[in-house]
Amino acid sequence: MSYIGRTPSTDVKAASFYYTAFTGVDSTSFITLDSWKLDFAHDIYSVSSGVVTVSESGLYEINTSLGIQDNAETNNYRYTCELEFLKNGTTRIAATSTGYLRRRDGNNYIAPTLKKTVELNADDTVEVRIKRLNDVSGGAFMATTPSRNNFDFVKLERTL
Repeated sequence: MSYIGRTPSTDVKAASFYYTAFTGVDSTSFITLDSWKLDFAHDIYSVSSGVVTVSESGLYEINTSLGIQDNAETNNYRYTCELEFLKNGTTRIAATSTGYLRRRDGNNYIAPTLKKTVELNADDTVEVRIKRLNDVSGGAFMATTPSRNNFDFVKLERTL
């Protein structure tokens, strides 16, 4: 659910961030995606070094969709990844392993996604982390087109 270029009504407590940095994602250790740029956000959200903080407790829907491509330097390059949401720097709240990029077959772009509905407390933080799973290194990186990379939050209102 990318909101790029669209602003929801003011009664929706939402935020949308996009990623435009040329960031390598070829590490076999988790890295935090730290170059999220603000598209729009309700004042309950703030971001610093890729980590989003919420100032109100409640139920949140969190979604990310990434664009990952190879650098065209390694003909037999293969890439699969694990993507996770980390809460407060230590607690994994969602994860997926997804995507298969294989340069030789012409499949040089993947779009892994992750979505989670989770209870957050005021001042909780959430970050997106990624790592390469396969053993063939090459040169995968985040696509630099803003619409291909998003990190979205919506605070869900409860009604009885």
